[in-house]
Amino acid sequence: MFSKARLLDVLSFAHRQEMAFIDTLPDDERAAGGAPDRWSAKDVMAHLATWKLRLLDRLQAAAHGEPRPDDPRPDDEINAEIYAAHHAKTWDEVRAMVAEAQSRTLTYARTAPEAELTNEDRSVHPDGRPPWIALLAENVSHATAHLWDYHLHHGRPAQGVALQEAVTERLRAFDEPGIVAFGVYNLACVYARAGQPEQAVEALGEALRLRPALTGWSQQDPDLDSLRDLPGYRALYA
Repeated sequence: MFSKARLLDVLSFAHRQEMAFIDTLPDDERAAGGAPDRWSAKDVMAHLATWKLRLLDRLQAAAHGEPRPDDPRPDDEINAEIYAAHHAKTWDEVRAMVAEAQSRTLTYARTAPEAELTNEDRSVHPDGRPPWIALLAENVSHATAHLWDYHLHHGRPAQGVALQEAVTERLRAFDEPGIVAFGVYNLACVYARAGQPEQAVEALGEALRLRPALTGWSQQDPDLDSLRDLPGYRALYA
């Protein structure tokens, strides 16, 4: 169920994880340059900040009854544009983007009336999710997934798993099936990629029960490829 206090708490928690990610990066990773098909840590943070700011532009336009700055292009095309626009920025510039995104997010969440945050007519997503769920999807689920993906690519599976476990527990506090499903599905993905198949199948089963609409995507999601031949995985779709 919706709670503005809980929303603000989880948004702040997710931001703290991002700042801890930045502040604890090994020196070589902080200095590393990325590539279009393998982003550096700095590229990841610029990507996340940009998507948060794009969401806020749309939510605030909807709140004021103004035309929303929608972008019909595929995400891959948008992401390539974001990478090109911010790849050369310094860490100080990227940290400023991260701070701006967090400041605007918290200001919007604090000042918007509850009726605005929960109004599905203010949705900026095809699935009709209200603004508060859009904020969680972008600032928490999307952001955390990029952080654990980065940890996995750099040989730190335990950190990736611990991060998603912590986020999932906070999302459970909303006691909202669709919200919990965000966390549990991502937990299945990180477990699968971190070599914890039993935990992955259990989490995936819970996610599909909570949000059956995930079924189709789960059957093609590359994060779950390591599970395909397991009897427990196959039983989920029997």
